[in-house]
Amino acid sequence: TGLYNDPNETDQGGVDDQLADLLLKGDQIRAGMAANLADYAFESFTGEPITGSEVDYNGAPTGYTTDPQEVINYVSAHDNETFFDIVQTKSPLGMSMEDRTRIQNLALDIVAFGQGIPFFHAGSELLRSKSLDKDSYNSGDWFNAIDFTYKHNGWANGLPVEDKNADRWDLATDLFGRDDLVPSSTDIRGTLNRFLESLEIRASSPLFRLQTAADVLERVEFHNTGTEQVPGLIVMTVDDTIRTDLDPDRDVLVVIINATAAEQVFTIDGVTGARLHPIQADSTDAITRTASVSGSSFTVPARTASVFEVPQG
Repeated sequence: TGLYNDPNETDQGGVDDQLADLLLKGDQIRAGMAANLADYAFESFTGEPITGSEVDYNGAPTGYTTDPQEVINYVSAHDNETFFDIVQTKSPLGMSMEDRTRIQNLALDIVAFGQGIPFFHAGSELLRSKSLDKDSYNSGDWFNAIDFTYKHNGWANGLPVEDKNADRWDLATDLFGRDDLVPSSTDIRGTLNRFLESLEIRASSPLFRLQTAADVLERVEFHNTGTEQVPGLIVMTVDDTIRTDLDPDRDVLVVIINATAAEQVFTIDGVTGARLHPIQADSTDAITRTASVSGSSFTVPARTASVFEVPQG
């Protein structure tokens, strides 16, 4: 949502503190995309070798599973604010709605393209809002409804119930008064279309759904790690040239999560012959279609998750 790379107007701490926080969150995301396996090993942001169980998550281990089916990963659930409401409060006030929708899709893609069991909060694909209500179990349809006509996402329906939300009424009043923070039907439909493409991509290869810990440990590798990494950029490969051939159509998958505000170019030594996934090459989103690869260098637009594949043979 912009930490370090594009922070909002509130006090997030100094630049060094923001960077340290972002780098730790990057390692947490890597461990999560590796199915939160306790034994999954990679290079931490400090440059030291680390396992999932050694990545700190508020005093607990980020990696705690022994098998991919033991974790359900998500970025938004029925508890707390919807992800759209989080984006509304954490992004810079001047950020366009187009970029806010890109952040929404980017977050959902981290779950869709990672290992383990994905969970998507109902309406996340429609920019669902509860008007900043962080505890809506008893708030009724006015805050909990989902509009499947795609005309309205629930943003700024009114101040959320006082019991759990009164401390943010001033913030809510300020945000609700901004017309530029109201998504259009086009924004909602565009988010839905990109989400459906991501589900289709996940279903296109068993490499997104590895069944055993051994497969994750051997096949999943993260690049752009360590002390020289680009903060906010996650680069993952899934190798199908190891042991059993799981995908008859692909040798390697490349997933690049670019959460920065700028286009990124990243080279993966030894990975050649890749192409943008056909579903993204034909995406309804013009920006997604601009991702490209030349030799071993991959170019990914800002706030975009791109998937590349090396065809078998």
